[in-house]
Amino acid sequence: MERFYRHPEVLRERRKAEIVLENLFHTYTQYPAILPKEVQASVYARMQAERHRIAKRYRAEGEQRSREIRAETDKEKEIILAKAYQQQMKLIGEGDGRATEIYASAYELDREFYSFFRRLQAYERVVEGKTTLLLEGDAELLKYFRSPAVSSR
Repeated sequence: MERFYRHPEVLRERRKAEIVLENLFHTYTQYPAILPKEVQASVYARMQAERHRIAKRYRAEGEQRSREIRAETDKEKEIILAKAYQQQMKLIGEGDGRATEIYASAYELDREFYSFFRRLQAYERVVEGKTTLLLEGDAELLKYFRSPAVSSR
């Protein structure tokens, strides 16, 4: 319809009418008490409904943005945790490998000492705190404490 009214005078008058309507709307929204009494209630109701609609839209947009931010944060958290776990497993594997190398070289150097040392580690894990350990006189552990020299098998 707008294309039919391209005459400059029609366009000028149309713009004047739009300005008058905008000013009138602005005046009535800023000073609603100047409205006639019979329409004040309906204008107030429409203004209130419009503000509620705008507030509802803002809340919905905020909640949507909140969900997007939380989803992105959860995704980033999972990625960080997965990378940390991967690094942890890599370091544990490297440490276990190095420990195995050390145990193997210790075993190759002195098998009897290595056997004694591993037995002591096992007893240390079994006996904690103020535990009393009862051993028979011919227990393997006691043979190392009886004589200063380690006996060979």
